[in-house]
Amino acid sequence: MGLNEVCQPILNRLAQRTGEFVRVCAAENGELVWIASAQGSSEGLRYDPTMEVGPALHATANGRAWLSTLKEDDAQAQVRRKGFILPRNYAGSSVASEQQLAEELKQIREVGYAVSADESVIGITAFAAPIPDREDGPALGSVSVAGPSVRMPLSRAREILPDLLAAAKELGGIWPIPRFRKLATTG
Repeated sequence: MGLNEVCQPILNRLAQRTGEFVRVCAAENGELVWIASAQGSSEGLRYDPTMEVGPALHATANGRAWLSTLKEDDAQAQVRRKGFILPRNYAGSSVASEQQLAEELKQIREVGYAVSADESVIGITAFAAPIPDREDGPALGSVSVAGPSVRMPLSRAREILPDLLAAAKELGGIWPIPRFRKLATTG
């Protein structure tokens, strides 16, 4: 069974509980790669992004959640490889310098999750948590819940975070392919 098949039941459950779009990405060679998703909204206004290109590390909740598990120098080096340049389809980022990145990652380390509101996509808010490595290394990837900002105000974190953090922990416990663990730490 592939990693996406193992993750899918957890994502489906998280999407059903939150009523929003859920996806997971794996760390591979210093990048994040989308591997699976689940849609929790069945009608009306919903977020349904493509799974083509992985998230920009400094400009997304998923990227910053994963970066927060790296040593500070390693996190900065990962972002420096591409710079603070946004992909052309991104609306913006609240992080545009190494100092802003360091401050953001410090806060994420303290609370255990990242938030992106109206950054990569205007009108979309995402909460993301790193997927912990059983060997206490950098996160294996990250998992997020995202949806239209009108349904996902920052105050909704209290409702979503317990399920999101539980899903991240569960994903870390079942991560089946040792190859991903090794690649998550190389870059």
